[in-house]
Amino acid sequence: LLELFHGPTLAFKDVGARFMAQLLGYLGTEGGDPLTILAATSGDTGSAVAQAFLGVPGL
Repeated sequence: LLELFHGPTLAFKDVGARFMAQLLGYLGTEGGDPLTILAATSGDTGSAVAQAFLGVPGL
């Protein structure tokens, strides 16, 4: 049993959002220009995504 709610926003979505942010940060550095992330959501998904992308280089 995994307890995935121990992330910064206390939502299980922190795990997937952080993986996605780090992957896009890694892949986005190849072009040289920073990527802009635009997300529209409601509930705890928005806070998890915002926290995951915060401070990722290249984004």
